Amino acid sequence: MNDIFKQLGTMQPTVDSFYRISFLDLLSTLKRAWIERDIDLNRFFDPVNPQQIFRSFKNLQEAEKWFHSIMKNAFEAAQSHAQSPESPYVEQAIGIIHRKYAQEISQSTVADAIGISASYLSRLFKEDLNIGFSDFLCAYRIEKAKELLKENRYSNKEIARMTGFQDDAYFARIFKRYTGMTPKEYRKTEE
Repeated sequence: MNDIFKQLGTMQPTVDSFYRISFLDLLSTLKRAWIERDIDLNRFFDPVNPQQIFRSFKNLQEAEKWFHSIMKNAFEAAQSHAQSPESPYVEQAIGIIHRKYAQEISQSTVADAIGISASYLSRLFKEDLNIGFSDFLCAYRIEKAKELLKENRYSNKEIARMTGFQDDAYFARIFKRYTGMTPKEYRKTEE
């Protein structure tokens, strides 16, 4: 999302409506992406007239901040939605993820630990939480990384290792996919 706003910042549109149309396109894209995860973004803003919200922005930074706020709310909703499994196997798997997220774990190792097959665990995650095992694990690791970034005591490389990512570039890519910003950008917003 940061790249989109950087690109918008370099443009010199002659009409404010250009930005509003761009914002509407971005909002529409985000809504479709979150609907697939069973999260309705409309509950985080007035869906009747988003154009009115867009007109209230004094600059691109306000718009970017608003979109980041929407994304943060969506991630929090997804996290709380994901924390109420029906299956005791999923509950056990989540417990293992919470305890061992910093280690090298996979769907197979977790499934073995609770005594079921990896494919069955995958199906249970999808049925109970509407999210795949890997996505849940990555989202949890990213939340832990965000907590560590706020502390401002560790380098990005250290945080990657502390949250179970063995490759710094992969960590940065996944972090950006989940939060819309790089770890460095996130750190700056928390200062």
